Amino acid sequence: MESYYIILEKVIRYIYEARRDVEDLLKSLFRREENINYNKLRKCLLNLKSVEWIEKYRNGIYSDVIHNVEEQIIEHVKQMKDSAMEINIDLDNFDKIKHVYQIILQINTIKCLEKFIPDVVKDIDEVNNWFKEITNKESLKHYIIIVENTCKNIRSLFTSNCIFVLNDLEEFIRHYSTYIQQEMESSFETIKHSQNEDKKEIYEKVRILSNRLRELFEIKTKYSRVWSCFSNKNMIKYWQNELSYYLTDLSDEIEKITITKRINTLKDKLMIVKALSTLDRFREDEKFINIYHKYQNIFFIQINDAQKQVLDAITNNDYERVAFEIKALQLSNEIGEYFYQQAKQILNSRLHNLMEDTKTHVIILGNNLEIKEIKFIVDNLRRIQRAQQFVSEHVNELTELDAYVIEIKILIEERIIRFLEGVQVLISIHYFCKVDQKLVLIILVRSLLGNYCTEKVLNRMEEVKRYQDIVLTKDIIEKYSNMDITEYNLDPPTNLFAEVGEFSNTNPLYYGALNKIKEIIVKKFREELKQATLVQPPNLENNHIRRFELAVKYLPETIRIALEIDLKHCKDDINQLIQNNKNKLKTTVHLN
Repeated sequence: MESYYIILEKVIRYIYEARRDVEDLLKSLFRREENINYNKLRKCLLNLKSVEWIEKYRNGIYSDVIHNVEEQIIEHVKQMKDSAMEINIDLDNFDKIKHVYQIILQINTIKCLEKFIPDVVKDIDEVNNWFKEITNKESLKHYIIIVENTCKNIRSLFTSNCIFVLNDLEEFIRHYSTYIQQEMESSFETIKHSQNEDKKEIYEKVRILSNRLRELFEIKTKYSRVWSCFSNKNMIKYWQNELSYYLTDLSDEIEKITITKRINTLKDKLMIVKALSTLDRFREDEKFINIYHKYQNIFFIQINDAQKQVLDAITNNDYERVAFEIKALQLSNEIGEYFYQQAKQILNSRLHNLMEDTKTHVIILGNNLEIKEIKFIVDNLRRIQRAQQFVSEHVNELTELDAYVIEIKILIEERIIRFLEGVQVLISIHYFCKVDQKLVLIILVRSLLGNYCTEKVLNRMEEVKRYQDIVLTKDIIEKYSNMDITEYNLDPPTNLFAEVGEFSNTNPLYYGALNKIKEIIVKKFREELKQATLVQPPNLENNHIRRFELAVKYLPETIRIALEIDLKHCKDDINQLIQNNKNKLKTTVHLN
């Protein structure tokens, strides 16, 4: 047992010694001494790590040291990282890159503690990536002179595309000048071929051109040695010419656009011209800003004309033209947007008045379906429909249009159904002259309404037609079949034939009904004549003859004339019978 405590005391003494070494190293770290032995610190931490189990017996003897080291090392790395990244490394401060390099070397020596302090790697990698980025080929385009003046003094810590040999640097500059040319050409082509692209992209491409031109002017002016390495020493002149050519082409194109009054296209071109005006400082001849001011005034005039065209189209309910003209205002700049909002307000007000006016005309329509009014209502409904089709995106309450159309259709439906109810009453009283006129009218109304005629109206029209069929093919025929000819004075067939006759040539239904009724009437009268001939003794004034003569005058003329001929023949037959009877009587008397 005694040996156990002796061993434990030795271990604790060993831990305290390792802890003392760690604390001494941390003090050096806090004093920012340059030569800190991080390998020794790592070994001390490894020793402490190997006796981590002692924490069970002596709380804090291990964890306090480890946590303290971790916090201090992380804080130390952060401070060095910030101090390095805050240093401005540019053409005027190229000498500072060596100092930054030394700081980063110190930071990377701490990477050996990664096993004990994993969180420290994040800051180390961040500063490494930052330094690597400013020393690779693509990012060095702004730091050519820095590299040239420091390449002999720095041994690269990272894998980099930068080649620290003067001859290679000159080759790099030539490649770099080619890269600049290609980048500028790519940006310029994007600008020239832009078609309603994002405004931000155009300005970004112009910004690239501006920065590159500024960079070229600066290198040519201040760093002649670097400029001598450029593959194309006429690059500045080349781009000045390119901008001049494009300004001329753009001016001609805009002139044509203004003639054709393509406002949206003009707006887009003016946006490009305005963006390119930032390059005017690199030019000596005509400026882009002059072109912009010249055609901007024309643009304002055309915007004003477009608003007038919109208002004229709204007044004439030409919503297809409204859609075309108002779109030009909507897609224009802030001034066009102002006019657009005005036109939009007028459009919505006009549509509201149109719907209210249409509704009023439907209400006053009543039960009289006047074709003129129906046409007016249908024309307005079609205008509303065209508004829905062409200018719906400019209508504040699109659902209001739909609701109005539905409401108007229902109002029309109610009036047509009441009208059809009146037609059915006329059919029931056999007023077919008016019935046919009204049915012709309702068919015309249905044709005019088109899609605005509801299913309920169509069904009701079919019901009325079926009722008319029943009355003509069944009810009337049964009526005249059951009616005695002596009742014709109460409901003369002449009235029915007069009502229906004029339509019988064009309406097979009327034609068939009249023929059937005619057959029934003729049959009844001929039956009377037959019965008249059977009366004994024969008598020209018998009851059947009287019934015939009283009723025949209520028949249509053509039927009456034909039956009167039959009556004459019947009377002739009766006279013959009377004469025969007289002759028989004389013969009998003579024989007796």
